[in-house]
Amino acid sequence: MGMLTGQHELFCQEYIKDYDSISAVKRAYGDKSYAALQRQAHRLLQREDIQARIKELNDKICEEVGLSRHLVARQIVAILKADPRKIARWARTSGQIGGGEEDGQQLLFDVEALGSEELDDDTAAAIAEIETTKSGVKIKTHSKTAILKLAAEISGLLSPTGSEENPLYLAHTGIALLPEQEALDG
Repeated sequence: MGMLTGQHELFCQEYIKDYDSISAVKRAYGDKSYAALQRQAHRLLQREDIQARIKELNDKICEEVGLSRHLVARQIVAILKADPRKIARWARTSGQIGGGEEDGQQLLFDVEALGSEELDDDTAAAIAEIETTKSGVKIKTHSKTAILKLAAEISGLLSPTGSEENPLYLAHTGIALLPEQEALDG
């Protein structure tokens, strides 16, 4: 394992801010083409000393804020299991759109957001944002796709860099895949 340079350390510090390796390379090494940023990010994340330093920084943050693997896993599962019917009620209605004869019917919904006292803890954890708008309330939940990818990475199903256990890596998507036979055997 090599000695980290100042720029390597800066990359690690930048990486743990948002876990975006390409942005971290750009902040640590300067502006380059997107392809060059991708290549350098991939090379850096392959290095054992970089991986060890990132883990050390992550462990320190988790300890400082009292974050455990159990808590993270529980929150991920809560977001993945979130059911919109536990956040709002809606009923179908028909309404006339426009005012002329040529205008047609459009299916409309009356939507009622549930009050915070009606939400269980897991459903509340799935809500990213609540905003009052001119037409009512806008409720945004956390991205299930992003959380599912994160859960797969944490569980070892996906790897951001590939490994002997998980050799297939799609650089353009950041997704690594298990060979089909291994997935079936596991």
